[in-house]
Parts: sequence; structure tokens; C-alpha cells
Amino acid sequence: MVLSARTLATVLNTTLFAIGCGGDDGSVGADGLSGAEGPPGPEGPEGPEGPQGPQGPEGPPGPEGPSGELLVYGDGSAGSFTIEGAIDLTALVDDANLQFEELTILEGGILTVPSGVTLRATKSITIEGKLVVAKAAAPGFVNFSTGAVLWPWHRDPEIGNALSAPRSPTIVTTGTAIGAEGGFGLQDTARFLLAPGRFGGGGGWYGAGPAASDNAAFGGGSVILLAGEGIRIDGTISAQGGGTQGNGSCNACSGGGGGIVIVASRGSIVTAPDALIDVRGGDGGDTDVRLESMGTLPAVATAAGGGGGGGCVHLIAPEITHEGDINLDGGEPGTNAVPGSLPNLRVGGGGGGGSCGDGGAGARLLAGTVAEAGTPGWYFRTEANPSALF
Repeated sequence: MVLSARTLATVLNTTLFAIGCGGDDGSVGADGLSGAEGPPGPEGPEGPEGPQGPQGPEGPPGPEGPSGELLVYGDGSAGSFTIEGAIDLTALVDDANLQFEELTILEGGILTVPSGVTLRATKSITIEGKLVVAKAAAPGFVNFSTGAVLWPWHRDPEIGNALSAPRSPTIVTTGTAIGAEGGFGLQDTARFLLAPGRFGGGGGWYGAGPAASDNAAFGGGSVILLAGEGIRIDGTISAQGGGTQGNGSCNACSGGGGGIVIVASRGSIVTAPDALIDVRGGDGGDTDVRLESMGTLPAVATAAGGGGGGGCVHLIAPEITHEGDINLDGGEPGTNAVPGSLPNLRVGGGGGGGSCGDGGAGARLLAGTVAEAGTPGWYFRTEANPSALF
């Protein structure tokens, strides 16, 4: 078919217009498949801290702990003991746990404890038998076993709980040997002594040797009894100073100072009419004269020794019923019987150990002179709850 020029122009113009204006967009096709995940990018900086969340609910309270006041009397973890025969504390318990629930010494029973011990009981301590406190402060002595004449060596006594130890007696080869001054005691200031430690009274002078029978001249020991509910004493607490009383013996020794006994309870203390707390000072020994040498021991004369000072007893509780006896006596002096004939080595009498009371002075080695007794000790009574004191 042949188009005319005019028709051809019209067709061209229409086609060009359609090409220039474009047609409508077609519909979007379906998404293609996802590609493989690319590697992670670097970590960005930490963002700011968010606000604090609300406080959670308060938890329930924990169980109430034991009262600090009651801990003074221990926790009872050592259990209860009843003592019928004679026993030493080291055989009663095999460790250092002395926190009893109840401790009872029956009549006929004897418990011996080291000096410086504190016995605690959450409930009670009952003494129907005997509580014996071992002696502690060692005595002084002069040793002639080497055969020395002019300068025999010696050891000074331990001071214990006293203001001073006994002085040394003089040693001479001619003339009169002077006795030693006894140790000075604490007197009533001992009421403030609530932790005496391992010593009671101070040691005296043994005389001529480093050992003594029955701890002669040793100072008495110390003990503290603490019970939460009560303490009852029907029997004896013995803390005497060492000396010639009882089975003691020594060569012209002096007496040791008496011991220290502190009994305290937040409940009550009862000392029954038959009870005895014995802290007396030890007795001094008599003049000792050896006119002839014996082997390495030279001939020597020693004057009589002085008595030890009496000890201390302190009862502390809100309720105290005291009907028993307390022996606070100072020790008796030895008898100074000086013969007319004396060897060249001469020693004055030793002074007694101090405690609460003073130790007595030793005698001069001269006929007609005497040694001195120790002065009495002190008893203190405090009606108050002792828990805060220990």
C-alpha cells in the first residue's frame, strides 16, 4: 500500500510523540533470591548506661545471734562434767576448751587446775569437794652445791602479783648475816585486779637449793570461775602460798604469797557454812645449821624465813550469800633458834613473797632475833552483774 505524503507525516508525528512521552510503568516483579550473608562489621562504641532499676523488696531478717553478755560464760560446747574422784584438768579435757554447760565437783572429788585458768559455765559451777589451784611463782634460792664459799650463786624469786619481790638475804663469812625484806603486797588496790594471769602471789626464798618438797616457797596460784546462772561452794577452793605448812619442807625457806581466787556470776553466788576459800600465805622455815661439810655441800647456817603475805578473794554477782570461811592469813615465820657455834658461811633469813598482803622479813642469824609473819590478804565483795568486767 502506498501512503500519501500527508498520511505518512501524520503517522511519524504520532510515533515520535509516543516515543518521547513513554508509556506507563509496568508492575514490580517478584523479589529475587537473597544473596550470601556478608562478614560482620566492626563493633560499635558502648552505649551510655541506662537508668538504675527500682529497688527490690527487702529480704527477711536473719536469725538473732547470741548475746555478747552471755559469751562471757562460754557457749557450753565442752558439755557438762561431774567429778567424783581425784583428777587433773588436763585429764578432764584434752584441749583448751573450758566452756562447760555445768561443772560439778562432788563431795570427795578433787579437781586440780593450773594457775591462771578460767573455768566458764553457761549454767552453773558447784563445788562440794575440792578445787586445788597449782602454785606458780618460783622461789629464789642460794646454791652451795658447787662448794663455793665466798660467792655462791643464787636466783631471785618471781614477783607474782605483788608490788615487789623479796630482797636477797646477805651472805657473809664472819659476823651477822642480815635477813631479807619481804615482798610488798597490792593491798586494797587488788580489788581492780580481774585478770591476774598465770601468777597468784609471789615466790619466797627456798634457802639452800633450787628444789623444794610440796612446792615450798612457791607463790600460790590464781583461778577465775565464771557461771551464767550461779555458783555454789559447799567444799574448798585451795590456793595457798607454798611453805612448811602441811607436807611442805625446806631448808630455812620463807613462805610464798597466797593465791588469787575470783568468783563471778550474772546470777548468784552462795558460799555455804562449811565452805572454805583458802588463800593464806605460806609459813617460813626454821633456822638450818650444817656444822660439817657433806661432800660438795659446805658447812652453812641459814636464819629463819619470813611468812608469805595473804592472798585475795573477790566475789562478784548481783546476789551474794556468803556464810563460809575465807582464810586470808599471812604465813607464820620460822623459828630462829641460832646455836652459839656457827660455820663461816652464814646466810640471813629469806623474806616472804607478797600478794595482797606483805611478805614477812627473814630473821638475822643472831640469837634473840625473829623472823616476821606475812600480813593478811584482802576479801572483796561486789554486788553487780559482772558480765561487762570480763
